[in-house]
Amino acid sequence: MTTPSPFTGSPTLPFSRAEHLDRQARLRRTLRERGFDAMLVFAQESHFWLTGYDTGGFVFFQCAVVTADVHDDSVGRPVFGVEVAIFDDEFRPLPAGEVGRLGYRGPGVATGFHEDPEATREVFRDGWFFPGDLASVNAAGYVFLKGRKKDMVIRGGINIYPVEVEAALQSHPAVVEAAVVGWPSRELGEEVAAFVVLRGAVTPEELRATCAGRLAPYKVPREIRVVDEMPKNAAGKIVKATLAARLQPL
Repeated sequence: MTTPSPFTGSPTLPFSRAEHLDRQARLRRTLRERGFDAMLVFAQESHFWLTGYDTGGFVFFQCAVVTADVHDDSVGRPVFGVEVAIFDDEFRPLPAGEVGRLGYRGPGVATGFHEDPEATREVFRDGWFFPGDLASVNAAGYVFLKGRKKDMVIRGGINIYPVEVEAALQSHPAVVEAAVVGWPSRELGEEVAAFVVLRGAVTPEELRATCAGRLAPYKVPREIRVVDEMPKNAAGKIVKATLAARLQPL
């Protein structure tokens, strides 16, 4: 098997690189469906992907070779010496398969911020670091990201993870980028709204039908808006707050 050359960095770079590969379709889908916050490592001429995860400077998932049809939506397992667990909102451990706050600890993980006790209290607790992500861990130890906790949409008391809806939208070949945000609603608290950048001809109604074929009805976006480009920060990540500000409360 060809030995791959790893690449690490912002998701923006592998996404744009995948657009120009001759054998791009499967690779592009695999990259996108692993989640926007994943730091992805891939081999251009191989049918094996390498995955990892970055949480603001702390890389803790091993670059383990996985085939595209095994744990396809996982970002991998922890490296040696790093412990990963999932907690509820009261910081109690959850069993395998449950979605909750992602926490991890280990000898290479910081225990606080320098001279910033307030910020330290927000994300460090009892030796665990909580980067603000929602995730689940299966019985084999594979971690599955569900998105940022602050980005979660709560529609009528039901949690909706934007990364799932974004993956459904990006399964359509005409969608270049997708971002899902909560739309304030007097009736349900929040509705699901989506913004997409397109490369081809497709209507919002067709995209909603694509979502309906992959998601539960309550997760299908109420509205899908087409934009020329996504607002992004210096790291190339989509600034969802800017998109959400464009929505008038329902």
